[in-house]
Amino acid sequence: MDIPRGMSTTTRADIDARPFQLLPQVLREEAGITVQQTTSAHASPIIRGFTGQGNAYLVDGVRLNTSAWRGGPSQYFAWVNSSAADRVEVMRGPGSVQYGSDALGGTIQVLSGPPAFAAAGLAVSGTVDAMYGSADRTGSGGAAVVVQAPGAAFRVGVDTRHVGDLRPGRGVDSHAAGTRFLGLPRSEEHTSELQSHLNLVC
Repeated sequence: MDIPRGMSTTTRADIDARPFQLLPQVLREEAGITVQQTTSAHASPIIRGFTGQGNAYLVDGVRLNTSAWRGGPSQYFAWVNSSAADRVEVMRGPGSVQYGSDALGGTIQVLSGPPAFAAAGLAVSGTVDAMYGSADRTGSGGAAVVVQAPGAAFRVGVDTRHVGDLRPGRGVDSHAAGTRFLGLPRSEEHTSELQSHLNLVC
């Protein structure tokens, strides 16, 4: 009742329960949000018809997108590490008064959970995660160390990710029109055969 526009929160439990490779993909199950993805390493949320610069992206309150971003769908939000996200908050509708003139469709904020203080003494813990996908040869990994004391707490982490091209099963390139429609293999020696078939079709 205190929020003047639609808002939803995706918790860490929701993130872990949803299949995804990139953080924006977890928003597919949120009402009113569509995620456009044209490559295996690119995902751009669409809120009320706006994407890219039409939305504001924040990480722990710090603005992620700037005027230097491209105007259309942008891949940069997909680079936010999902393992560091405690929850993702989405506010639908204009937020220009609070976040700037380009927050037209909505605002997406990724919040990381702050480490708690130790009750007594010094406590050191950490996390390690890894992921591999065979379809596009995706590999990612991350590690974080948390140091907790009664008056201070710190988290330090590092992560890496590699995303390759999507590879179709059995080596068949389904994106090649000659292969998809005529059953011709895609290789250099079949170029003339493909051209003759296309001439006959035309």
